[in-house]
Amino acid sequence: MLDRLQSILGAQKARSHPTKRMWETTVRRRQVSIAARSAFVLSREHIGWTTGSLRN
Repeated sequence: MLDRLQSILGAQKARSHPTKRMWETTVRRRQVSIAARSAFVLSREHIGWTTGSLRN
């Protein structure tokens, strides 16, 4: 998943030129925030699952 994100960001960086830079930074920021949120939820679920399995 991280590899895919980095390749997407790399492709955006390679494509970017001055007129699109503002738009691409906003898009990138939105993608990063979404990715961070999903990663946080996934890690929280994973932690909850491991603690639940340890408790049993």
